[in-house]
Amino acid sequence: MDSREIENLLEKYWQCETTPAEEEKLRIYFTQTKELPLYLRKYRELFVYQQEERRIRLSEDFDRKILNRIRQQQASVVSWRRIGVGIAAVVLISIALRAFVVQQEQTVILTEQTPEQALTEVRQALSYVALKLNQGQKIVEKNMSEVKEITRFIKE
Repeated sequence: MDSREIENLLEKYWQCETTPAEEEKLRIYFTQTKELPLYLRKYRELFVYQQEERRIRLSEDFDRKILNRIRQQQASVVSWRRIGVGIAAVVLISIALRAFVVQQEQTVILTEQTPEQALTEVRQALSYVALKLNQGQKIVEKNMSEVKEITRFIKE
């Protein structure tokens, strides 16, 4: 290949107009020609570098390593989710109990109660707390199902 053809290819190369076949010609020329003209020697390193970079490949177990890292990150996210759900449950119970106490303080009647009346009031209070816990659990389950769908989408 004569130097004029190389100059033309280089000009096209710098204008991003070369085809892959023309770029391969340039790589071959610059990597295999022992004595380059002085004005073309400055381009040799670029094409040698490109040739060397093409030889670099991912290791055989690259996919396995990446998938293991993803699983580890997902496991830590799941554990944080569990902690978050636990905290949310505690907060919800606290709010429900506080609301119940406030409600009871507003409706307290200063009368003597029999054990049966006290038991009835405790049952009502526990029913109220159970109702609020069930509502909170439904919200958590709904959000977790959405998270599961997103996680399944990400895995695909």
